[in-house]
Amino acid sequence: DLNSPDRVRHVESYDDNVFVLLREMGEGLSAALFFNTGDDPVQRSYTLQALGLPPAQWIYEWGLEIQPEAPADEVSLLLAAHDARLLFLANRRLAELPPSL
Repeated sequence: DLNSPDRVRHVESYDDNVFVLLREMGEGLSAALFFNTGDDPVQRSYTLQALGLPPAQWIYEWGLEIQPEAPADEVSLLLAAHDARLLFLANRRLAELPPSL
């Protein structure tokens, strides 16, 4: 069942104020939420391997209509204090983002 809570997991990070949740949505699609719980802006990079994902994923940011030029092996983010970003990661190019998680 794709809606079961066991398909959502927290990605451990011991030295950081960035909370990462990853949801496998099926058919090679995942959603990742990055939330800066700290009072200062942060810039972070995560390999897909560190997130528990296979390499060469197409990375889309929710709310932006920018198509990635190529698959990537790393996610790089700049987050303001108490800011969050929702990314969709797919094993193929997407024509459109899913309407919901």
